[in-house]
Amino acid sequence: MLVDNSIVVMENIFRHREGGKLRIESALIGTQEVISPVIASTLTTLSVFVPVMFIPGVVGILSHDLALTVTISLITSLFVAFALIPLLAARVIPVKVNTGNGRGLFKAFKRFFDYIDTTYTRWLKWCLSHRTIFTVGVILLFLISIMLVFPFRFIGTEFTPSMDTRLMSIRMELPPGKGLEETNRYLDELFPKIQKNVPEAMSIYSQSGGGGMVGAGSDNNIADISVKLLPSSKRKRSRIEIENAIRPVLDSFPGAKVYLQSAETGTQGGPLGGASIEVEIYGFDQNIAKELADSVEAIMRRTPGAVDITSSIESTKPNYSIHIDPHKSSAVGLPVAIASSDVYTYTRGSAISKFRVGGNEYDISLRMEEPDRRTLEDVKSFPIKSLTGKMVSLGNIADVTVAASPTVINRKEQSRVVTVSCNHKGQDLGKVTSSIEKELARLKFPEGFYYRVGGQAKDQKESFFWLRIAFIAAIALVYMIMASIFESLKDPFIIMFTIPLAVIGALWMLFWTGTSLNVLSIIGIILLVGIVVNNGILLVDYTNLLRRRDKLPTREAIITGGRRRLRPVLMTALTTIIAMIPMAAGIGEGAELRAPIARSVIGGLITSTFLTLLFIPVLYSVFERLKKARKEKIQGQVST
Repeated sequence: MLVDNSIVVMENIFRHREGGKLRIESALIGTQEVISPVIASTLTTLSVFVPVMFIPGVVGILSHDLALTVTISLITSLFVAFALIPLLAARVIPVKVNTGNGRGLFKAFKRFFDYIDTTYTRWLKWCLSHRTIFTVGVILLFLISIMLVFPFRFIGTEFTPSMDTRLMSIRMELPPGKGLEETNRYLDELFPKIQKNVPEAMSIYSQSGGGGMVGAGSDNNIADISVKLLPSSKRKRSRIEIENAIRPVLDSFPGAKVYLQSAETGTQGGPLGGASIEVEIYGFDQNIAKELADSVEAIMRRTPGAVDITSSIESTKPNYSIHIDPHKSSAVGLPVAIASSDVYTYTRGSAISKFRVGGNEYDISLRMEEPDRRTLEDVKSFPIKSLTGKMVSLGNIADVTVAASPTVINRKEQSRVVTVSCNHKGQDLGKVTSSIEKELARLKFPEGFYYRVGGQAKDQKESFFWLRIAFIAAIALVYMIMASIFESLKDPFIIMFTIPLAVIGALWMLFWTGTSLNVLSIIGIILLVGIVVNNGILLVDYTNLLRRRDKLPTREAIITGGRRRLRPVLMTALTTIIAMIPMAAGIGEGAELRAPIARSVIGGLITSTFLTLLFIPVLYSVFERLKKARKEKIQGQVST
């Protein structure tokens, strides 16, 4: 895009030199003719970044630096095109320009372009003579392209493309109550299976006893395993392919639940949005929430494409439930608060002093040894000292029972919440989310309970909403800029039809490359709004110039303008397409985030370039005919 302005200016100067004008005259006239369209093209390209920058969330973060870089670069390129290029052209272009006797490669290029020019002129004349057929064909092509996304879903939708990171994370959960030794024994059995099925692993390390609050102990039945893979250039399989291959092995591991997590966030799913789909169930009653969570989990299990299904309430942990009877405790002269404090010291520990070493202080905690608080009878025999100095067993003043409780109770927005989550495999996120939401709509929730869909599915829905707003805002800004420069409402309206022509190519390119419609590919489509109108601006502006300055008839001006603007249109499109091919190839670390933008832009430029050269002149002729017919009608009414 940086050379587009210079290409347009240089090509126009060169064309005047071909016509026999002097160097300085060619530089002045050639530059003056394209000042308006070049400024309009630059402003329209810059304007599309304005609404994108104000999108909240990750989309705004991703586009902010891109917008700043492009803005500064394009403003600089505009200065170069108007100041430096005419100066160099007036001094560098030789006196004799292209007499037709070129040699070698130059002669071959001229013959090739002459063939393109002849073919284009023939096709343009045909389209102008068959406006209805051509217009209907373009409209049908646009509708078929939209159907690739909806309703046929040949192009899937997701929040962001999956990245081929080098870290793979696995979590193993044993039934509650299992000790650390047994967890390590299961790890010893799981490690060889991982090593066998993941030969791309550079290192595998684990951590037993995950979760747990400080001072509250740890979950000895949980272990986290991290697998560091070889660089993507040194392995044939991507991380996603490796995960899909090892998932059946993990699902069939006996005696424990083993599932994949995101290595970047410590949660399931991708690096930017947590688990693919998270269904959050809000309500106070934990038993009802458990039943609803089981129902949601069953829905996910029968939904094609849903994998790695977990629930935050799926397991319970045995605990000692202690209810101190205030009447019994007061009868022996023991306040409930003192009894509770002693029980807490025995089980959790209390800081009784400080230990200082080298200027650092460490708590000295007093707690009963584990063998003395292991069984129910041990807890009942806890000695509690009353205010009178008498020792009382805990079992004499309290009811001590064994009860099962959730391993964790989560709260969100001042309400208890249970989260059932899953990832997607084999199908796009949009389709899996739609299937689950249809089933959730049929699920009856009791009064006081409700659900929300979170994770990447929520991020995708919110981002797509704001991107639609940005797309509409970008179209409005581009139209207003062109209307102010052209001082017309009709010409910008004609030029705006280049946008659906670009959407056609962008969608087909995503379809052919197997790329999903995600926030990055949509950003590429929004960028096309400011890029593809540039070709239309060149065509319409020069056609108007020929009619105004040279007094050419409409059809002759359209054909002449198309032929004379064919070369700069093709040159600017090809430079952008060729420059974006390495980016679209998706080579290198992190290329998955860049490739969708480039593929959208390349596809949009291919179709918009060729169709714009034909469709915009056809629309121009249609509007001019309508204008002429309306003018004749008004004159007829005035004469009568």
